[in-house]
Amino acid sequence: AKVRPVDPEAYDAYLKGRFYWSKFTGEDYQTSIEFFQKAIDKDPTYAPAYAGLAHAYRALAFEGLIPPGEGLPRAESATRKAQALDDTLSEVHFAVGVNRMARWDHASCLDELRKALASSPHDALIRRFYAQAFSRLGRWEEAIAEGKRAHDLDPLSVETNRALGSIFYFAGRYEEAIDQYRKTIELDPKDARLYDFLADVYARNRMYPEAIAAQQKYLSLSGDEEAAEELGRDFASSGYPAAMEALYRKTLAFLEEAAKYAYVSSVHFAVLHAKLGQNDKAFAWLEKAFQERQPWLGQLRVDPQFEPLRSDPRFADLIARVEQVGRSTASRNR
Repeated sequence: AKVRPVDPEAYDAYLKGRFYWSKFTGEDYQTSIEFFQKAIDKDPTYAPAYAGLAHAYRALAFEGLIPPGEGLPRAESATRKAQALDDTLSEVHFAVGVNRMARWDHASCLDELRKALASSPHDALIRRFYAQAFSRLGRWEEAIAEGKRAHDLDPLSVETNRALGSIFYFAGRYEEAIDQYRKTIELDPKDARLYDFLADVYARNRMYPEAIAAQQKYLSLSGDEEAAEELGRDFASSGYPAAMEALYRKTLAFLEEAAKYAYVSSVHFAVLHAKLGQNDKAFAWLEKAFQERQPWLGQLRVDPQFEPLRSDPRFADLIARVEQVGRSTASRNR
């Protein structure tokens, strides 16, 4: 097949955009958008740049950094433009796939990611998202196998290592999750998020002193040394449940204040209320998340953060509604 020539400056901007997007932080997503847009300005017919733009907006919405009603339509618009320009590219199938994941359409997501991998089987990033799609469905054998393949393709990537740890954690394989998170921390000891993830799995494995130590490290690296010290004192005097309850309440108060000035995802509030045993408030926020079509709800069935709510009939009802929306979306995408 004849390869269409690409403007060198557009290609350079695209590569920089993908680099910043793959760092997976809010500031870097915004930087990636600037580079993807620069690539589009240099070559408006360059499909991968639109696919990259779709990734960035979808990621901002998925991680609760902008409202879904703002990020997902922009992601969809960029994806449609990429498809119109060249729907044979793996980059385009990749963007379509993860956008459909964000819309809770896991069946079409898997189909598109398979198409992307058919032409780019050694792309660790695509394979990592493929693993995560299986994880959302609770298909653990396939999720772990694909997560390991992604890791083998890019063993020094912090995000690829972290994702494999999360799959182990969601699958209930705590010892393997702990081992994987520790290996990930070795790659970037200053990444605060990694200690937060490790603290969760330590707690699930009833390793409470280790959980507190990891949580303190997370708080310290996040710039809140006072909270880290207070958590240690609370644990020493009152034990793990009371110490964490105090932390959850402080975090909730902080988010409530922050929400007066900026967007805060309803999922964050739902998680904190669930951890505090405030189920009615948790479900109220989850209903808001459902109405907003928060992408995070696509993993509601398997996310350990919502374990306190699983015995409530409202939880099964919410899962059923999320999955019905996903099926309806899949039907429209056929």
